[in-house]
Amino acid sequence: MSRIIIFCILLGYSQWSSALDIAPYSPKTETIEAKDFIPFIQVYQTPLELSSKTVYQKISTGAITQSPQQASQGFSQDYFWVLFSIKQHKNGFKKLVLELDNPHLDKVELYQQTAQKFDCIGYGGDRGKKFSERSYINRRFIFPLADNNESTVITFLLMIDKRNASVSFPLKIWDLDSFERYEARQNIYYGLFFGMLFFVSFISLAIGVTLRNKLFLLYGSYVLLMALYLFTALGFAFQYLYPFSTVFNNYARVLFIVFIAVLSTIFLRAYLELDKYLPKTAQIFKAINLILITLFLTWLIFFGLFRIYTVWILNLIYILLLLIFVFSYWATFKMLAINKANSLLYIFAFSSVVIGCLFSMSIEYGWIEENIFPLNPILMGSAVEVLVLSVAMVRYIRNILLSKQLLEQKNNQLTQSQQELEQTNTNLEQLNQQLHQQLKKGNIDTLRLKSGALLQLENIVLISSDGHYLEFYCANKSRPEVDRNSMKNILEQLPPNLFKRVHRGYIINIKQAKSYVSGQVLLTNGMTISVSRTYRNALKEALS
Repeated sequence: MSRIIIFCILLGYSQWSSALDIAPYSPKTETIEAKDFIPFIQVYQTPLELSSKTVYQKISTGAITQSPQQASQGFSQDYFWVLFSIKQHKNGFKKLVLELDNPHLDKVELYQQTAQKFDCIGYGGDRGKKFSERSYINRRFIFPLADNNESTVITFLLMIDKRNASVSFPLKIWDLDSFERYEARQNIYYGLFFGMLFFVSFISLAIGVTLRNKLFLLYGSYVLLMALYLFTALGFAFQYLYPFSTVFNNYARVLFIVFIAVLSTIFLRAYLELDKYLPKTAQIFKAINLILITLFLTWLIFFGLFRIYTVWILNLIYILLLLIFVFSYWATFKMLAINKANSLLYIFAFSSVVIGCLFSMSIEYGWIEENIFPLNPILMGSAVEVLVLSVAMVRYIRNILLSKQLLEQKNNQLTQSQQELEQTNTNLEQLNQQLHQQLKKGNIDTLRLKSGALLQLENIVLISSDGHYLEFYCANKSRPEVDRNSMKNILEQLPPNLFKRVHRGYIINIKQAKSYVSGQVLLTNGMTISVSRTYRNALKEALS
């Protein structure tokens, strides 16, 4: 019996020791900068919200097992508990701080073991707590670790609540002075980065308004939304834009993703003219945008339902994003044959943000650990995308200015040609007036036809109309000369004292008329022409 009791005690001890078999972190130097803390932690999860003491007892007895994953857990409905220990030295090192680089956790509490209990020494979260209610004011979750004047091991429990969503908690440890110096430098860098994004957005929107150019308006709006998304993803928005709106802060990133996805497809359609060259692909993008906008309206109308099915809706949004990636690449590669330069620039820019998005999705699903990235993957991809697309837009506006310059040159040439034509027209009018005056005086003795033939007026016996053509019968030619002209137009070119119209289809040279009897005029070439009643009196006067 005693052996059984000893065996049970040893078994329980082995379970307790294995559950707490974690090497304490022991600082080796006074200066600690961004030390990856993941190797020094154990992660546990519970389906219910428990007290820190209860969780520690369950860990000690092996009632809950260690999670196989560390910093990135994927989508989950559980509470997560991070167990770690720190060995501090007597008269030791500078004060330490723990950095949890995920600004979007619902609730975070850090407990320190003292005697037989755990005391809460730090807290934060963005659900139900204003930004000012954090124990340490920072866009991330920062926890100063308590000092201890003795060389001993201190145990901590970090509770993380991000149920019904993706959970990740990359951890780093710093000494306080190094962290504050780093934070000051980092804020300057981020200030320059976001200043650049807002500057690009403002300039693009200003150009779009000035030139009334849709593409620049779309690009400026896209960069602005991307800047707001990154500003939110890094935690700055909750700190500076809406520190009291915990509800909006929870869903702002998802809403920005929807707007960015919609605007990116509209920009792509305008940039590569997909509606013109690939109308079916453009229709697919319109359908995807309609679904995304419907999801947004559903969120506005049925907010409570959205909270219940957040994971399903996020998965649907990610599927739609993947479809956008696929069809964007397909359309861009198809457009290489039509607009190679723009397509190559877009592929390079788009690929950078796609890679960032795929890494970010992999982190959210727990496929890779977030702590391996020095910066947010989407931030790095977006920086490259904005840089390349800005080059593309500079190239685009340069082409616009060159086209405008060419149009101005052509306009000047047209203006000059118009002035020359006006001068030529003036000269022709003057010449026409001179010709009319000469016709009235009878000084013209030749007639130039449109065909180029030159006829002596005295040789013309008869002009006959045949549809759109006139036949000129001449005394010195056996066959008539044919020219495309009208009776009205030819009469204006003939001297009125020599040629008379005797019928709607005939004009005669009165010097070539031999006789006029009973409405019939006999010409010198032997032809007899009937004279209409309208023209008989005028002909008699001309012949008398």
